[in-house]
Amino acid sequence: MTLMQEIRKAIAKFRKTLYYDEEQGATFFKDHKGEEAPLGTCTCSAGWMAEELGLDRCLILGYLSKNNPKARAGRDEGGHDFLVVDSKVIVDVWLSEWWRGPLITQMSDWKAVRKWYGEPSKWEKAGIYAE
Repeated sequence: MTLMQEIRKAIAKFRKTLYYDEEQGATFFKDHKGEEAPLGTCTCSAGWMAEELGLDRCLILGYLSKNNPKARAGRDEGGHDFLVVDSKVIVDVWLSEWWRGPLITQMSDWKAVRKWYGEPSKWEKAGIYAE
């Protein structure tokens, strides 16, 4: 199976876990432990995808908007965390769902990377990878 096939399979599996809670007025998903996680939290969806694709090949990176003002993703939320797989592809369920941005971005597409995620030198490890 190619990397892109693996990613698309994981995305399809993730989307099957989504549900809307009318009482809370928000969309959630079930994490790998069966616990509820908010779709509106970028770190949570990035973590789900990292666990699904393999923690050894994934890295959650992120930034604060004030430190990376050229980044479009998460600008209104104060920052953003996203998943990089095999140092080749950004997988960003949150960006796709909340901003209608790209679900998958090739790291080699520097124009798209910088448009959505700003300057890579401003990125730091985040989520389960934060030190």
